[in-house]
Parts: sequence; C-alpha cells; structure tokens
Amino acid sequence: MYYLVVLLLIGSYLYIVDKVYIKSKIEFLIIYFAPMFIYGMGLALQYEVGTDYSSYVNYYFGDIPMRFYHNNEFIFYYLFKFIQYTNLGSQSIFVIVSIINTSLLFILLNKLKGYGFKSWLVFVLFFSVSTAYHNQMNVLRQYLAVMVVPLYFMFLYEKKYFKMLITSLIGVFSHKIFIVALLFTPVVVLFKDKNR
Repeated sequence: MYYLVVLLLIGSYLYIVDKVYIKSKIEFLIIYFAPMFIYGMGLALQYEVGTDYSSYVNYYFGDIPMRFYHNNEFIFYYLFKFIQYTNLGSQSIFVIVSIINTSLLFILLNKLKGYGFKSWLVFVLFFSVSTAYHNQMNVLRQYLAVMVVPLYFMFLYEKKYFKMLITSLIGVFSHKIFIVALLFTPVVVLFKDKNR
C-alpha cells in the first residue's frame, strides 16, 4: 500500500509541475522538496527491511569492515567513521544514503525534463517497472553507484567533464559495480561522435 501511495502522490505532483521551468537551485528545492521528502522517507526510515539492514546497524555499533576500504568503497567506509564519531545513531546511515539517492533521482528527473522527457512519466516507469526503490533498501552501496550512472552519461554527453568526474568518483568509491558503466564510456563516446 505504501508503494502505491508514493507512486500516486509523486507521479501526480510531477504531472502538475511538469511544465514549470526551473532556473535556480533554490527553485529546484522549493518545487521538488515535497516529492523528495515523500520518496526519501520510506528509504530513510526503513526498519528491519532487507538482508543487509542488520549488517549496517552492526557496523555502526562494531567495527567497520575493512573490506569497504580494501574494495575502494571509501564513501561508505568514511561515512560510517563520520556517523560513529558524531554519534548520529545506527539509522543515520539509511537517512544519509536516502538523501543522496533521492537527490540524485530528482536531479536526473529535472535534467531529463530539460531534454523534453516528461518527468512524471519517467518517475512512474522508474518506480513501477524497475525494482530500484525496493532494492535501495537492501543494497545501499550498489544502488548509490547505480543511481549516478545516468548522470555520469548525461554529463559525458553534455561535455561537462568536471561533473562527469565527480559522478564517476561517487560511483567508483561507492561500489565496484560502477566499473561496468565505465566500460561503456568508449561506446557512448563513439556513438555520440558518429551521430553528429
């Protein structure tokens, strides 16, 4: 029931604001705050959802696995260090990752809207066809890397190389699955150059 409510509320809201042209970051936050809040709450406030939930809670109370560090998953390694140091609580890992993933999704929706896509339709398809929303509750590190892939390729297409570099660093330092996206970079570059 929760998923249906999120789908209907955000899909309807995006349909209504789809024609609004966003000129600044402040306008972006004002227009997208409500749907971002609704979308992110389910991810942030999850409790005992997924097989990894208890592992992440245990990392907060115990030792952070060195495999994060050795696998170059520095974002999560240092995020856990920060959360432990500041005593934010075990649930804060889910809140922080939810804010990041939700922000990435709505930045993507806004960018796609600039290319003529209907943001509400992209959201409805993303939410109802893909399993990304559900899986974000289970495989935090992987989905953080997955969520930056579309932005990485959009920045490549737009020749915004600094932003492309930032998204690739977020992806690579979240999870090694992002390397698959990097392998497709030459193909995208060749395709883009061929279609000029």
